[in-house]
Amino acid sequence: MRINYEISELVAFLAVAERLSYAAAAEELNVSPSSLTRRVQRLEYALECKLFERTTREVKLSLAGKQLFSRAREIVETLSEVQASFKGVPNFRSPTLTIACVPSVIRELIPVIQDDILRANPHARIRISDLSSNETNDAVLRSNADVGVGYLDGHTEGLDGVILREETFVLAMRKGHEFSGRNNVSWRELLAQRVIGPVRESGIRILIDSAMAKEGVTLKWFHEVRHTDTALLMAEAGIGVTAVPKSIYEESKNPNLVAVGLIEPEIKRRIGVLKRHGQPLRPLAREFWNALVGPNAQLAPS
Repeated sequence: MRINYEISELVAFLAVAERLSYAAAAEELNVSPSSLTRRVQRLEYALECKLFERTTREVKLSLAGKQLFSRAREIVETLSEVQASFKGVPNFRSPTLTIACVPSVIRELIPVIQDDILRANPHARIRISDLSSNETNDAVLRSNADVGVGYLDGHTEGLDGVILREETFVLAMRKGHEFSGRNNVSWRELLAQRVIGPVRESGIRILIDSAMAKEGVTLKWFHEVRHTDTALLMAEAGIGVTAVPKSIYEESKNPNLVAVGLIEPEIKRRIGVLKRHGQPLRPLAREFWNALVGPNAQLAPS
């Protein structure tokens, strides 16, 4: 029997099928979008069927594409393993793991990547995109990342998430501030302060504003910044005070700042791992997910 298609065409098909994005697939394979499209078209011509349904907004597998998907992955992964078994011959499809995450959690992910992923998959390629909370969610939704690690308190429609941990907020201020000798400060007491806060669209801002609305309190955000590092620098200069997650304050290790707890209410930020709802994880992404939360972890309520 004569095979009328090439392995590179199956690889192209899998890249698009796994990401449901021609642009993301082309980037992963390091080819131009037009070259990727031609490979998929040649495979469709050889199989005499359409593998994808494309609109201006989304890419979906056709019925034939769904039937081919699992078999094509088995074929390519088996051939990759065989080729990798020959000494000195590199795997022609090195597994790639793309992680979108908020910057504050990168330090926690490195040991997992080092010990659980790269040790078991020494030829694996890792891509980390440090993004805002909303950008992290969007990257996973658009299949530009296999998984995301960020905050589960914002807009997570279309995503499945598992909580990794929760943390509270502290009020950071310059040493000598009137609150600096206290253990806790209520959120209402911030009404009389010049508060440095995140921009309106940030995940932290949405979380705080929502909690304050339930208390009937409207905080006055006197200064707004995009990054918490900037807020801490402004607080150090005495420009104002800033509410930040406890871990971010502790990581700053700024000797000129002090922090006190924020209560009434106690607001907790949920940090978790995210994947696209209904989209099976690729093998390497599944290993990463399981290393973080286990295969049977309970999904967080949206």
